[in-house]
Amino acid sequence: MNKKTVSFQSIFITGASSGIGAALARAYADKGVFLFLCGRNEQRLNEVAETCRQKGAEVYTFIFDVINANDGRDALRKSNSIRSLDLVIANACVSNGILGMCENIHATNTIMQTNIFGVVNTVLPALELFKFKGCGQIALMSSMAGYRGLSNCPAYSASKNCVKAWGEALRGVWAREQIKINVI
Repeated sequence: MNKKTVSFQSIFITGASSGIGAALARAYADKGVFLFLCGRNEQRLNEVAETCRQKGAEVYTFIFDVINANDGRDALRKSNSIRSLDLVIANACVSNGILGMCENIHATNTIMQTNIFGVVNTVLPALELFKFKGCGQIALMSSMAGYRGLSNCPAYSASKNCVKAWGEALRGVWAREQIKINVI
């Protein structure tokens, strides 16, 4: 099997302590790659980081909740000062299943805050960094649930639809600045 070629050398990932974020971190981990991994669960994030280090990546971790705009901005700036970022993946999210709650005001607010404003709190500071740099790539993690509301996860579906639409709209605006925006 041929060794994979990684075109990104410096990658910032939110929600890297589990699920898709952890899988992305492990997939990108390689010699010469700088990974900046963010999450709320320190123990799980450290486990992912150690696996990535064993694959040869240089790894830095940041423990914070993406709802906190200042923490996200500061983590992005610090990461970029260590190694100029190539790719930012706004992946952190929650759902009713993760929260262990039914659809109620608390769960809905938590889902919307994390899944929408957590993405905003990651993407806008990344755009500032990339605009100054003159290039970069941002990936916003949406979901198939963003295409059609699912009855078992109404707030999650709505939040992922918002992320999808916002990312698609940003793509055209920022293409003129040589900043690539993808919605996954």
